Amino acid sequence: MRYNGASTDLIPGLATKWDISTDGKTYTFYLRKGVKFHDGTEVTAKDVKFSFDRMLKINKGPSWIYTQDLDLNSVKVIDAYTVQITLTHAYAPFLYTIAYVGGSIMNSTLVMSHETNGDLGQAWLQKNDAGSGPYVMTQWVPNVQVVLKKFADYWQGWGGKHVSTVIIKPVTEVSDQKMMLQRGDIDIAGGIDVDQIPAMRGKPGVTIFKGPSLAITYIGFNCQKKYTDNPLIRRAFSYAFDYAGVLQGVLRGNAMLLQGPVPKGLWGHDDNLFMYPTDLKKAKALMAAAGYPDGGFTLTFAYYTGSDINRRLGLALQAALQELGVTLKIQGYTHAAFYQQVTNGWKDAPEVFAWGWVPDYADPDDYVFSMFATQNWGTPGNATYYSNPVLDKALAAAQVATDHQKRVEFYMQAQALIVSDAPWIFVYQNERFLAMRDWVKGFAKTYNPMLERMPNFYNLYKEG
Repeated sequence: MRYNGASTDLIPGLATKWDISTDGKTYTFYLRKGVKFHDGTEVTAKDVKFSFDRMLKINKGPSWIYTQDLDLNSVKVIDAYTVQITLTHAYAPFLYTIAYVGGSIMNSTLVMSHETNGDLGQAWLQKNDAGSGPYVMTQWVPNVQVVLKKFADYWQGWGGKHVSTVIIKPVTEVSDQKMMLQRGDIDIAGGIDVDQIPAMRGKPGVTIFKGPSLAITYIGFNCQKKYTDNPLIRRAFSYAFDYAGVLQGVLRGNAMLLQGPVPKGLWGHDDNLFMYPTDLKKAKALMAAAGYPDGGFTLTFAYYTGSDINRRLGLALQAALQELGVTLKIQGYTHAAFYQQVTNGWKDAPEVFAWGWVPDYADPDDYVFSMFATQNWGTPGNATYYSNPVLDKALAAAQVATDHQKRVEFYMQAQALIVSDAPWIFVYQNERFLAMRDWVKGFAKTYNPMLERMPNFYNLYKEG
């Protein structure tokens, strides 16, 4: 499965077609014949079964997406080009999940020939590839570079214009990326934050791509700790926040207000969903209703020190809460420490934090279920420790419904419940900005917001 150009619609990839049983549990995929792995062997159904079974056995990284509805009995080889996947229960987002990188198919024979001590080839794959995509990884020097070379037997062919070699370098300092781009030492700079993009506009030979994004940023509340466990206080904070000031002052107009937990551009988003405007009078009234007309308490705000934007969100919230008599202490952490802080149980977690989400699969389930279902407490999704039984029921119904419109209705209900309970301050939805040399062609035509951090190099070429 793959995305159709710039849309989130799915079209055939390795599978030419598929059938779905009436109960929504069994999917039968018919594989494209003649697709070659990078070692020249053919992709067959046994590789599909191996790839899914391997992921479930390792149970790391993206496996959480698939353990929701698959087990080691789910994937069955019918013949060399037919594979049947039976879910443990009906799960409507399934097709979207296998378009994610976790649904990539590996060369089973090659991987297992490099297995060490039962690791299913994990050590070998740290520096090698076993796929069938348009490029072969010919070099991976950790913290130096990855080199990809054209795979001559790629099943989509090489007609038209395509780059033949891709070199990916980890350049951590944004200032270095800017300098290298302006000199022409690199073609695309992938790590320039949105607040620094304006400084790159107008630079000779540099163009700024702007496209839609499904990435979101929010301020989360620990919904189990004193004060932030009270929805009246959370709503008060939501009314007190200066959204316009952040969008213009921090983000320089290069983002949009986040309207609820499902981003604009993804099906199921509610364009008419209520959002909290900045209204200090209402904020103070809610604080009084909660029993704290003068505030009088202190909270801690945590953020990842690698994001200056999130630090500035903390400052904006600090100023807003000061108007309510609430003190907000701001504490920065390294990425590992921040992750530990917000996911290691609600009792030791901060009351407030800034975080974000980028989509794994093009379904509202990836946002509302991952980040608000009770069963996901303490994960990077539901780091607010939010729980609402009515919401849980709607989310469960949306996962098993086979009628698309019914699913939309369940997600509309879910969005309204979440916004009313205010476990987040809904801050902003990204717009994708990427600085590149003007000789890079093909990017805008084939950009897909589901793959914004993984450019489709096959569709790019250099000219001029």
